[in-house]
Amino acid sequence: MKLFYKLFFTLFIIFLAITIVAGCIIGSYELKDEEQCLIDKYGIMAGLTAKEIESKYTESKWPFEALSTISENEDFLFWWVLKGDGIYLADKVSFIGTASSDYFPKVDNKLGDKVYLNYKQNYGIFIKSVNTGQETLYLWLGFSLKEIQTLKMEIIISVIAFSLLSILILGVSFYFVISHFTKPIQMLSECAVSIKKGNLNKKCEIKADDELSVLADSFDEMRLGIKDRNDLLNSLLKTFQGKFGNLATILVRKNVQELVDKNQRIKSILPKSLRKSIKKSKE
Repeated sequence: MKLFYKLFFTLFIIFLAITIVAGCIIGSYELKDEEQCLIDKYGIMAGLTAKEIESKYTESKWPFEALSTISENEDFLFWWVLKGDGIYLADKVSFIGTASSDYFPKVDNKLGDKVYLNYKQNYGIFIKSVNTGQETLYLWLGFSLKEIQTLKMEIIISVIAFSLLSILILGVSFYFVISHFTKPIQMLSECAVSIKKGNLNKKCEIKADDELSVLADSFDEMRLGIKDRNDLLNSLLKTFQGKFGNLATILVRKNVQELVDKNQRIKSILPKSLRKSIKKSKE
C-alpha cells in the first residue's frame, strides 16, 4: 500500500497545484479586463466632457448637463475642474477653492490623460487636460474600485470552490485508477508470501487484460512447477521407503543431504522426518 499512497498523493498534489495556478491566471485576466473597461469608460466620459468644456469655455458656459450625467454612475466619486493645483469647479461646493494636494498629495495634476489607481483605498482618478486656448485646465474624474475588489473576492471564492470540487473529483478518480494498478501488485506479493510459507495450492489469479495479467500467469506457472517438483519428491520418498526400507531411506537421505548442502532452501520443502534424519546423521 505504500506504493499506492506515494502515487496517490504525488498525482493529487500536482493536479491540485495546476488547478489553483490555472484559476489564479484566469482570475487575473478577468480582473485586468474589468479594470480596463472601467478606465475606458471614464476615459470616454472625460474626453467628451473636455471637448464640451473647450467649446463652451469662451462663452463662459460649463457643460453641467454632461457633468451631471457622469455623477449618475454607480462607481462615480467626484469631478473637479482644476486651474493649476486649485479646484476651480467641483460637484460639491465644499471642494471649490481648496487644493487637490490637500486630498491627493501623491497625484500630479500637471500631467494630462493619466490614470491613478489606489487599491488600498479603493479609488481611481482619470485626469484629462483641457486646452481652452487661453489656459490649460485639468478635469479630474474620481471613481470607485469597489466593483473590482468585489470581483476579486468572487474570483478567490470561485477558485477555492473549484479547488475543493477538484479535490473531491480528482481524489475519487485517482483512488480507482491507482487501485487498478496497485491491487494486482499487492495480490502478487501475497502469493509470493504464501509460496514462501510452503502453501503451493493457492492460485494467483488476476483478472486483467494487460502486462500485469501476463506476469500473474507466469508467476502461477512457476508455482505449479514448484508444486509438481515437490509432489514428485514426496512421492519418490514414499515409494523408496515402502519398497526398500531403511536402505533406501539411507540412500535417499544421503542424496538429499548433498542437495541441502548445496542449496539450503530445499530444507523448507522436505518432510519433517527427513529433516530430522539428516540432522541426526550430521550429529
